[in-house]
Amino acid sequence: MLPEYNFKHVIYKMTEMNLSQEGLVYSYTKCAVFLGLKDEEHSGVTVVLSKKWMLVAQIQQPYMHSSEDYPCYLDGFAYAGLVQLQEVEKVWPSTVGQQIEQKHVFESMEKQGQGF
Repeated sequence: MLPEYNFKHVIYKMTEMNLSQEGLVYSYTKCAVFLGLKDEEHSGVTVVLSKKWMLVAQIQQPYMHSSEDYPCYLDGFAYAGLVQLQEVEKVWPSTVGQQIEQKHVFESMEKQGQGF
């Protein structure tokens, strides 16, 4: 686990043996057990996989809702450093001087990883 990531996640070190179909299933299952995903039926995951490591992060809610009330989730690239956050549209009441703050990357990750 990375101390900067203040949400449920695991990083699993990959080897050549883990890159087969059976090895990937085994590696992901170990991560899922570590995170306790079996006990949390209403959550999702983001998986980022490389030849050297696998990151599995739990998602429990959107990090924000659009002005039309659509849920917004970070994609897997955000966990690898390529982030595209939704822009907060200026709608009432922010049009009268009450600003809605734009989410930051780690804030968004933490929000997604928190329970409802």
